[in-house]
Amino acid sequence: MKSIPQHTIEYIDKWLEMRWKWEYIPGFSVAIAKDGKVLFKGAYGYADTDTKQKMTPHHLFRIASQSKTFTATSIMQLEEQGKLRIDDPVIMHLAWLKDHSDKRWSEVTIRQLLSHSAGVVRDGLDADYWQLGRDFPDKDQLHGAIMDSDLIVEPNTRLKYSNYGYSLLGEVIELVSGMSYNEYVTVHIIEPLGLKDTYPEYNDKIASRLSTGYTRQNLQRTRIAFPHVVTRSMSAATGFCSNVNDLMIYYAAQQVGSGKLLSDASKKEMQRVHWKSSRKDGSYGLGFEMEKVGDRHLFGHSGGFPGFITRTAIDPKDKVAVTVLTNCHGAWAGMIVKAIYGLIDEFGDEPPNKSHLKYEGRFVSLHGLMDIVAHAGGVRALYPNSWFPVDAVDKLSIIDDNTLRIEETSDFDNPGEEIKYIRGSNGRIEKIIDGGGTRFPSLDGDLMTLWT
Repeated sequence: MKSIPQHTIEYIDKWLEMRWKWEYIPGFSVAIAKDGKVLFKGAYGYADTDTKQKMTPHHLFRIASQSKTFTATSIMQLEEQGKLRIDDPVIMHLAWLKDHSDKRWSEVTIRQLLSHSAGVVRDGLDADYWQLGRDFPDKDQLHGAIMDSDLIVEPNTRLKYSNYGYSLLGEVIELVSGMSYNEYVTVHIIEPLGLKDTYPEYNDKIASRLSTGYTRQNLQRTRIAFPHVVTRSMSAATGFCSNVNDLMIYYAAQQVGSGKLLSDASKKEMQRVHWKSSRKDGSYGLGFEMEKVGDRHLFGHSGGFPGFITRTAIDPKDKVAVTVLTNCHGAWAGMIVKAIYGLIDEFGDEPPNKSHLKYEGRFVSLHGLMDIVAHAGGVRALYPNSWFPVDAVDKLSIIDDNTLRIEETSDFDNPGEEIKYIRGSNGRIEKIIDGGGTRFPSLDGDLMTLWT
């Protein structure tokens, strides 16, 4: 893809604003970058619903397991410095593991922890800290939990995700570097990239800038706010706070050829498939998830934390990156990322013919919403009120200034029929007749007073 036209960015912005209104999501923030340049930053809804504080692109989120990408990068830096090898047995650096009753620990390598193939218990035998039923474990509690649990599966046989495994990597970084984990990532990743709004752990100084995280909805469509907490020994797995702008800078640095953070050889090793996931088109490298979306092969990471669901992905081939940060459960950031890539690909890298803009609009009937949009290939109709807006796209042809023909659509809709525009004396669209049915212009797709 050569570029992302401004028309596409503007449509995505309007679409996201409309979707926020229909989804009852407290808030979310989005950024899109191309070739390392941020083209768009948007924010929707509220950072705090009680105070009605509007969400902005500057608000911070718990990015949760995206923290693992920082940890994996730190390990690879230490390997490049000759301070460890990723194929070292982890007990070379964490001697206390030699006393584990499960002797398979002697074979577990740093690489296996990085790729989630060591077989380590995911979150321990008492994981209610994820529901804030207790504090996240400190180092002694982490050690105790590891010692109380055998490896769950045979090492190096399958992908088995583990937050505890990445917490151990944080301890390896501390012992090898002689710095605390939070200090190491600050000095060697955050500061060199100039990340002004990225923190490896929550602290009271950022409380006013951190959006409030919320539970899933109950049957009354209400949510409960989570308190902000520290992750203690699990910072390397899930502690980070950041915003969309910093994440775009950070993921641009992770691209092969950027000259930042790591050698290209290390980046390629991190971004290649080490283990396939049981999920369709998913896999894991060293600290990065890989996923196929359409014809794109993406790398990045998702994150889930009490009150926050996040996802960042980048296409290393054409260097299009997307991040979505949400402040509630039930807002599927990964689905929004896929939808944005879908819209970028649908519209292509050429702007539409300006003469086609007069047909554009969002039109509503009792049955739902339809967007008519100018498109590099002519004019199209989308049905935007879902996270899958390009699953059904109708191809329209132009008959005259006030008439379109539906050339391609579902056999069960109106192929071959016409869309008629009814305009006022000022030229504005008052309504359209779509296959014989009336639709009215509507910014957010709400029903017209005529019907209600």
